Amino acid sequence: MNIANRLFYAIAISIGFLIVHICIAFFKLNNNVTLILTLVAMVVAQILAFLILKGNFRGRRINFMDVFLMLALTMGISIILLALNSAFNPYVEHKALNLSELAISLLIFAGLFPLIITTVIWLFILRRR
Repeated sequence: MNIANRLFYAIAISIGFLIVHICIAFFKLNNNVTLILTLVAMVVAQILAFLILKGNFRGRRINFMDVFLMLALTMGISIILLALNSAFNPYVEHKALNLSELAISLLIFAGLFPLIITTVIWLFILRRR
């Protein structure tokens, strides 16, 4: 899979995740419920990114770095879109775009979170092939 396809799929999944997040926020649920639903949506987005990657490799061996880069790219774009949405959404209270919070979110959700999900996928799905 070339980089253009990866980028397209990552952007498409990220836009889908943003739409799901907006729908979750629209219902104005309890903060804990919103957090749990958002984390579940993140995991689903990562699994979807892996399934698209797996479908495009068709029988070829997928290495750890391919999976991690696809998941990190997807979550990185998602976090940036979420930050832009919270800063420029005309329907809710405007929040300033805080670059230090964005950097921490990118480190956690586009670095560590995809690493954990990739490790789980690698150990329990790809090793059995």
